[in-house]
Amino acid sequence: MVAEGAKTEPHYIALLRPRCLAALVEVEVVDEPATDPRSLVRRAVEIKAEAKRSYRRSKDPNDLVDDVWCVFDVDEHLFLREACEKARDNGVQLAVSNPSFELWLLLHFQPQTAYLSRDDARRSLQRHIVGYDKTIASLSPFEGAFDDARQRAMLLERKHEGDGTVFPHNNPSSGVWRLVDAIEGAY
Repeated sequence: MVAEGAKTEPHYIALLRPRCLAALVEVEVVDEPATDPRSLVRRAVEIKAEAKRSYRRSKDPNDLVDDVWCVFDVDEHLFLREACEKARDNGVQLAVSNPSFELWLLLHFQPQTAYLSRDDARRSLQRHIVGYDKTIASLSPFEGAFDDARQRAMLLERKHEGDGTVFPHNNPSSGVWRLVDAIEGAY
């Protein structure tokens, strides 16, 4: 996984690792100044190609990579469509949240169908997790609520499809549930 955020996204995903075979899930955070979705996808494509070369050389099943994921927010990024096209063309999976990853976390607690800013998402999340500051120390606030978040995210997708609202104008939305499904399915 290549993530835009240095804290929230990798903390959440790392906390999920005990729910699957941890060796099957590797989390890499791209820590570059001004990281944008296009550079994240570029790095994910490189990771996938490196893994493929390594597996061809070694034939070691531990070098085999099934999926490479990019996790990013819509924000004010330029070249979002280009990043998504490059990911699709290179078999890189995407978990995009609009406006931010905090929406995915918020969906564990409540439905959210109206447009919101990233600051609104963070403030709403702070009502459920006192002192939330982009760091997730425990999955306990989210325990038992993943299915609710997943259903709410899927309902948002259907709502946008029905409205004819297309990416990147599909605020609010989050595809993180697909990544979580993939991780939890790595048994």
